[in-house]
Amino acid sequence: MGIDVEDLQKRVNVIQARVADAQLKDSLKGINNDVRALAQERDDERNRLQTTVNQNLATITQLQVSAANLQQTNADQLKTIADLKKRLETTAPAVSSVTPLSLANSFKSVIDTIQTQARQTPGVATTIKSMDLEVKGLVQVQADKSTLLVMPTPGSSIDPNSLSTLRVSFAAVPVAAAAADLGTKGPSIIGGPESIPSSRRASAAAKKKRTATSKRRRAGTK
Repeated sequence: MGIDVEDLQKRVNVIQARVADAQLKDSLKGINNDVRALAQERDDERNRLQTTVNQNLATITQLQVSAANLQQTNADQLKTIADLKKRLETTAPAVSSVTPLSLANSFKSVIDTIQTQARQTPGVATTIKSMDLEVKGLVQVQADKSTLLVMPTPGSSIDPNSLSTLRVSFAAVPVAAAAADLGTKGPSIIGGPESIPSSRRASAAAKKKRTATSKRRRAGTK
């Protein structure tokens, strides 16, 4: 049971009023002052404790709010993950397919473009003489007997051992010039009749004909 400081102060005051001895009154007065100081310290300590309790309660409330927010955020994230998984399960992966002829023609056009640029470059040019290509995919034969090469996509669950290998080799081949272009073509690399312009060939033929006619005339005169 705690001490009632106020009741103790009242009792000391009553005794102090009844005592006639001055020394005893001074002693009672000192006791009364000590009791009053003790009461003030008690009140101050109680106020400090109450302030600490209030601060702790406020901290607990904030922590509870933060925990509730984190739980809500976690629940939202779990729901988002579940939705994404469901979408991944229901969405079929994109399939890329191509015919072997289309695949070969696409790389052939690359070589043709590079060689065309080399022919149009003045001076010494660089070109590609050959190219080797290796592609892996699933071979599918369609109803119309055409063949498709199905290419695996990122994320596809295809066993690499079940893929077929298509190897294609490309090489540059000489192309014969058209007859209409013989008179306009420039000098060829290896030399030959097509390297001589048509005007020069005509002039040489006319000169050869005149020489033969002159020889026949001289032979007839003799």
